[in-house]
Amino acid sequence: MPKAFLSAIEALRRRAVEWVSSATADEILELPAAMLGLSSDVGSDTNGGKRRRRLLKKAARELTPSECDEIRTKLGSLDHKTPQYRKMRDNLARHYGATRRQIACAVSTHRAWQKKESAK
Repeated sequence: MPKAFLSAIEALRRRAVEWVSSATADEILELPAAMLGLSSDVGSDTNGGKRRRRLLKKAARELTPSECDEIRTKLGSLDHKTPQYRKMRDNLARHYGATRRQIACAVSTHRAWQKKESAK
């Protein structure tokens, strides 16, 4: 291949890497799978799904205490094994630009604190 063509591809790749490193979780979720170098029929348990989750993890931000309080009020009453909890957790993660694990941790630490307080 011509050298100019290869250098143009490399420049595009560098720009894409820069954009992904500064992208928000919502922007990454809106990207078509093909733009992330994934096939369009990617499941969450494939390498492509892992790559998307890794990108989302990089784009995640820390939650503020007030946001954690809002999350706790919305999710605190739901059982974590129900589909309603999972759906609400995923929606909140998208809304706050956080990972699902951050959302779950905000709720679980609050529940642990409640148990500790009630034991006193």
